[in-house]
Amino acid sequence: TATAALEHIFSSESVQLVRASYFLRLARDGARLPPRQELPPEAFVSSGMLSSLLDELDAVSEVSSRFDMFFPGIVAISHAWSSEGHPDPQGRMLHDLLAPALEWYMSERALIVKNCGSRTAEGFEPGWYDGRPLQPAAVDFGVFLDFTSIEQPLNRSPVEEMQLQVAKSSMDVIYAHRNVVKFHVTTPSEGATRNGYAERGWPFFESVVASIVSDVFHSLDLARVDWRQPIVIDTSATGQVAKRSILYRGIWKSPAELATLATAPTHLDMGILGQLLDRRVPPLDPASPPSMLATKQVSEQADRGLLLSMHGRFMSSMHRNLRELYFEGLGWNGADVQLLCKALPSFSVLEALHLSANPIGPEGALALAEHIGERPMQRLRWLVLNSCG
Repeated sequence: TATAALEHIFSSESVQLVRASYFLRLARDGARLPPRQELPPEAFVSSGMLSSLLDELDAVSEVSSRFDMFFPGIVAISHAWSSEGHPDPQGRMLHDLLAPALEWYMSERALIVKNCGSRTAEGFEPGWYDGRPLQPAAVDFGVFLDFTSIEQPLNRSPVEEMQLQVAKSSMDVIYAHRNVVKFHVTTPSEGATRNGYAERGWPFFESVVASIVSDVFHSLDLARVDWRQPIVIDTSATGQVAKRSILYRGIWKSPAELATLATAPTHLDMGILGQLLDRRVPPLDPASPPSMLATKQVSEQADRGLLLSMHGRFMSSMHRNLRELYFEGLGWNGADVQLLCKALPSFSVLEALHLSANPIGPEGALALAEHIGERPMQRLRWLVLNSCG
């Protein structure tokens, strides 16, 4: 299945998912993130829960519409550590941003379970939510965050070092999976003592691989919302000219209460989801990411070689196997399309390119016209440009 590689990773000793509800309980207690080796057993996603979450991702792959969000049950956090020994030493990322965002995501899952998936444009399309009662187990989900999912002791034994390297080598699989939802924490926490997201090697790599195959709703920039303040939601898209504001406190609530905090009741009204959509950069030409990675900061110099190797492996696979690219509704303009065109010839078996709902203008259209006829792209059959004024 499409999730077999994820199952192999998350079933291993090297990488474990943590329950979203555990992060909310940490925030409730005023605690900071503990390292994985200090987490209690009940914090982790069990084998039965993992099987259910992977089934969710498979179910999302089978829905007919790419323009609906079903809030699948695995979220990967992409962030820059604020200090050398701890990613969030003051707890600001957890309390001010991550926990409120997880509560929001859980509220949307609660509403989907309660309404049996009422977001879909075609009606009540079957999905992972079918037959689930509105109970905690139905709305909880799995979170990958490196510090809590991977053991990283300072004085590592040979076995621990091997497990750490195995875990690091699987990051491309996690962040590039189409239906794993990526939360990008692109702003530094208060009191950070290290360079921010854009200057760090691992976040740069995670963003690059996530941008190519993730569905438009599955790559979100948490910094686009101030989670410390009530968030104003415009509901005019559903025909109701009204606004509501919601403050997410990042603490555990009953599923019924969570459902009242959801902001995306239909496919026409994306609520907070619409505010968080990551604009994403176009795929870069093959030579650019390696040279850019060389300028990024890493904590361990061996990581630089690993990142370059994983990027090469990932892009080689994409160039040889990817038949469709979906970049709808990302706000790309003509200059973005020109960047895209430099990378397109590398996708040797590409048959369909979807760019609908991007304001590419005449500049972008001309760039596409000049490149579509090039020999490396002769397999392209579909160029979708709906609503690209």
